[in-house]
Amino acid sequence: MTKSVDLRQEMHLSSFGLKCVAIIAMTIDHIGYLLIPPDKSMLFRMVGRIAFPIFCFLIVEGYFYTRNITKYALRLFAFALISEVPYDLAVKKSVFNMSRQNVFFTLLIGLLTIAFINKCTGSFLSIAKKYKPKTARLVFFISVLAFICSFATLASLYLALKLRVDYSLIGLPTILSFYVFRRYQVVGLSSIAFINLRLSGGFQAPAVLAAIPLLLYNGEKGKPMRWLFYIFYPAHLMCLYLLRLLIY
Repeated sequence: MTKSVDLRQEMHLSSFGLKCVAIIAMTIDHIGYLLIPPDKSMLFRMVGRIAFPIFCFLIVEGYFYTRNITKYALRLFAFALISEVPYDLAVKKSVFNMSRQNVFFTLLIGLLTIAFINKCTGSFLSIAKKYKPKTARLVFFISVLAFICSFATLASLYLALKLRVDYSLIGLPTILSFYVFRRYQVVGLSSIAFINLRLSGGFQAPAVLAAIPLLLYNGEKGKPMRWLFYIFYPAHLMCLYLLRLLIY
């Protein structure tokens, strides 16, 4: 019995463990995309689909566990800028190309959106608790809150599409879904299937497999390696770009 319990505990993944799974999947995906001919890279690309939902999930968890949301956002923005040249070199084969922006911008927009919505919701709850408005006013306040949150969501989605950030169409909905259904794990994970299959089609279908490592999440931080993904993302893109130059 003890061995069975220990085995289940060992199978659980901390935030650090999830980052490692996502980084490995992302690297496999990028190897397939950048180094392997398209007709032979499908398996690599399929494995890579699970990375982005995990990163979206971790952005939401990071928001709730961070001590300073401003520093968190600035850190994402700084590495979005740092990563843009390696990203453009690897993906667009040029030093600077505005036709598409790296995934850090997507995660940043998602973080700012849920931070704004959470702030508005918190303010509303504080007012409601303090003044205890009657039903008519309560309905009015809820309607105003829903309008503000919906407008913020649409504005963020427009910004993502306008900037042409990576995963622009499915990035924000995925982050918002994990935020809204954070206490309802099954619903939140089910949304991965709906968002990826409905909005992106067959190519994104393997993203539903991200639910497997996410179900193993134990809510713990794990090893304190905050900078792992931040540094790895631009570094691995630059390495793959240089490797492609040597191969081709």
